[in-house]
Amino acid sequence: MIKNSKFVIGVDAGATKTLAVLADENGKILKEGKGAAASLRDNGIDGACESVATAIAKLLVRKLPGEIVSTYIGFPAMAEEFKKRKKEIIGQLAKNKRINIIFKGKVNIDSDQLVAYRAGTDSKDGIVAIAGTGCVVRGWHGEKEVKVSGWGWLSNEGSAFWIGKKVFLAILKSYDGREQKTLLTDMVFKEFRLKNIDNLMTFVYKKPAANLPLFAKVCDDASQANDGIASQILHETGQEIASSVLAAAKQLNFPKDEEITLVAAGGVFKAHLAYYSFEVNLKKEEQFDFAISRPDLPVTGAVKLALESVK
Repeated sequence: MIKNSKFVIGVDAGATKTLAVLADENGKILKEGKGAAASLRDNGIDGACESVATAIAKLLVRKLPGEIVSTYIGFPAMAEEFKKRKKEIIGQLAKNKRINIIFKGKVNIDSDQLVAYRAGTDSKDGIVAIAGTGCVVRGWHGEKEVKVSGWGWLSNEGSAFWIGKKVFLAILKSYDGREQKTLLTDMVFKEFRLKNIDNLMTFVYKKPAANLPLFAKVCDDASQANDGIASQILHETGQEIASSVLAAAKQLNFPKDEEITLVAAGGVFKAHLAYYSFEVNLKKEEQFDFAISRPDLPVTGAVKLALESVK
């Protein structure tokens, strides 16, 4: 690092974990800091801000040879019920003495959806599909903006939570004899060191919002082992996400001959079968032509936005 350099911080706050990065004025990431879940909806303003502050504080353990000129934080649920509470959220962050230094520069907060979108493109118009612990689709075209799905963990079709719930039900139905046997049972029991169905019930109902999404990776593994039920769950996952994207595209009135920028972000897309189903179901709607990008690190969108705020 060069003395008297200028730095920015980008934060991707998530429903499972938070990632903060320190970057130079060219956008090169220099350091990472991690924190716990930071969903405004699930963890509340105090809890979400504490997780974000913890992640940022890990970037500041040593004095920087320069100044932090801009910080950009993307929060889950910011674009929905918390969009009118920005001042309150920034005020809560400002109370945390561990990160006082960031307030010498600009501090902006907005939606994790915009952060993920900008990680994949610089285009103003387009759509982002985020499929991680939760699932949401947001799009922009001209002056119009729409959101589809993303109604919290009781809904969130296509999310890791939704997959986990499907896996849980498949295991229970198999145990009851209501459906065929599935590899999911043994694989979930082994992965989480569960001895019997009672252990499973305790594990799930103790922290359903946190533990059910963990089953999504097992579902992918079972699908790769040719388990029919796991494969069907992932087929339906891709179908649900594609349905939300198509609904957004229709509401945004994209012209038939216009290529639509589509950013696909989140861990669910790492499941090959889920992503394959997503692409196949998008192509069924012939009136739209999607140019899909898949950013490796959504937090880079926050870095871009932090840099833009000081240009």
